[in-house]
Amino acid sequence: TVKQFASGRPIKFVERTKGSDKAVQQAWSKGGRFAAVGFNDGRIRIYMLKPPHLKANIDRIEELDSHVNVISSLEWAQNQSSDNPPRLLSTSFDGSARIWTFSRQKWNQIEINCITDFIEAKADPKKYPKVNDGVWINRDSWIITALVGEGSQNQIRIWNAENGLLL
Repeated sequence: TVKQFASGRPIKFVERTKGSDKAVQQAWSKGGRFAAVGFNDGRIRIYMLKPPHLKANIDRIEELDSHVNVISSLEWAQNQSSDNPPRLLSTSFDGSARIWTFSRQKWNQIEINCITDFIEAKADPKKYPKVNDGVWINRDSWIITALVGEGSQNQIRIWNAENGLLL
């Protein structure tokens, strides 16, 4: 069967802090209840989607703003249960990855600096490698990041998702 929107057309909403805001990445949680949207200024907004019969279908529930450059990827962990709280992986052109975990009514993060060993003294920050992508693997116990840029082209790294240590 084909599912239809209750109103017969998709829900549309516009949300900008400033005119130059652009949504560049998105990810849906397992089951589709939450959506994460990454922006060109490094912010991530998390939305809760509600049943179509309610007047307000979408609520922004959080804004995460620890990245300082474009969000390059977002991905929700798939093994979520009452024992495993929601986790979101974000990567950015700022050279970092972050593992966000929702616990005790707030989002906690593990920051992973993916490019420390590539940065030379007096190097031009515009030439620093960038984290182009990140994914969960091994039943969400590890993450992989892909680096691009001078000296790091086509390189991947595997990290422990519990503590952010390089494996």
